[in-house]
Amino acid sequence: MPVEKFKQVIYIDSPEGNVGFAGGNNLGIKRALGDGADIICLINNDTLAPKDLVKNILISPISDPQVGIVGGLIYFAKGFEFKDKYSAE
Repeated sequence: MPVEKFKQVIYIDSPEGNVGFAGGNNLGIKRALGDGADIICLINNDTLAPKDLVKNILISPISDPQVGIVGGLIYFAKGFEFKDKYSAE
């Protein structure tokens, strides 16, 4: 995927190589805050999102300055349920 093809995308290189999803998030958050971002939205690369996802996520923090974080529901595809891994039993 050549950088020239997606000029609106900011590419961030990690000197340590592949730092995984969480490490990549940390690099992106650091860059976004350094660029003066007020709101940061993290979405995993395998997320299936409705067209109005970002609009709906932004409603809470914009309408109520007390809101610091917004999360969504996780739905697992059939055959990929991980609920037992989060159980206390």
